[in-house]
Amino acid sequence: MPDYCINIRNNNELSIINKIQISEILVESDAFSFAGEINDEKLIQCFSELQQFGKKPVLVWDLLSKDDQLSQKKDLLDRIINRVVAIRFRDPGVGLFIKELYPSIPLQFSTEHCYQNNLGVIEWVETFKPMLSRIVFSNQVPLAAINSVRNKIDVEVELLGVGPLEIFYSGRDLLANLPLNEQNIQRKLETASLDRPEQISNVISNAKGTKIFYDKVLFTLEEAETLQASGINMLRLDLSSFSQFQLLADYYPDADWISLLKKSESKKTTIGFLNRNHTDNPFKKLTNQFLKKEIQNRIGLVLESVKNSYTLIRLIQPVKLPMVFNFFSPEGRVIKLKVCELKSLQGKKFEKVAPKGLYIHHWIKYTVPMSLIKTSGN
Repeated sequence: MPDYCINIRNNNELSIINKIQISEILVESDAFSFAGEINDEKLIQCFSELQQFGKKPVLVWDLLSKDDQLSQKKDLLDRIINRVVAIRFRDPGVGLFIKELYPSIPLQFSTEHCYQNNLGVIEWVETFKPMLSRIVFSNQVPLAAINSVRNKIDVEVELLGVGPLEIFYSGRDLLANLPLNEQNIQRKLETASLDRPEQISNVISNAKGTKIFYDKVLFTLEEAETLQASGINMLRLDLSSFSQFQLLADYYPDADWISLLKKSESKKTTIGFLNRNHTDNPFKKLTNQFLKKEIQNRIGLVLESVKNSYTLIRLIQPVKLPMVFNFFSPEGRVIKLKVCELKSLQGKKFEKVAPKGLYIHHWIKYTVPMSLIKTSGN
């Protein structure tokens, strides 16, 4: 079975980590990580405590950094460099900076936020030799691709075993006009795209940037044997609550710890591309709307909806009536309605075929402006 590593971001998680029988600890701090809350002085103490616990602390540097920001980190790095077993980075520039500054420190390169082909992986491994000890792949990389490149790179391979799926990251605070949360640390909201209003994404923004996460939590721990057979050495545990740390402290590595951890997730879980990523076909389905199933075929948009009066619809393609319309609101609500008749703005009724254009329908409850209309194939 693969080994496990685990993220910590604050002092509460640090206080219990010595009770969890996992040796490699990924430390996210305020200075180097988007979500880290451990300040500079506590960071030094944190690494000392982890060493006392017999842990293997890894510094996580997951921020995109400008040249002047790199040099500003040197003093702090000098104070902690002898207390970590490796440094993990996602910005290749950060990796080159560390390699030049500390040529003997092991490196871990996270490529999980971009798709890498075999040639790219091999070139990156060569670039960061001889100190690159691990490469972290995205869940979207086909297992066959990982297996094929595994024997060509002499480094460990890691995947996310449980945790949030990041789908967007910017180094800018894109929600700066919104109020901070109660802790004055970050801003949070839920959003959805016009293309998929039923899929709600979580947006988190702070002074260090903005991230968007998929609405489900990745959970692949039950597939550990399959992942190991594809050349995966390490699975990462990116927990969502302190109670999950307590659960691991009580039950890991008992036989039922994985099932208990899955039950503790407050959100729905997914194995992501694991059951489909034998080829690159899923990417085509994500990026080409014409390959979507008939049940998700978009036919129009709600422009206006006045309670107890009317709903204004814009059809983007002709439809045969009667037809079942599926309305997907931006909040994620789905309303199904059999539409037998539409009326143009000029008052003309359409009962068999309605061409592209604007139509009035009697008020449809729960539909709001920007709700997508899709056919069910009926």
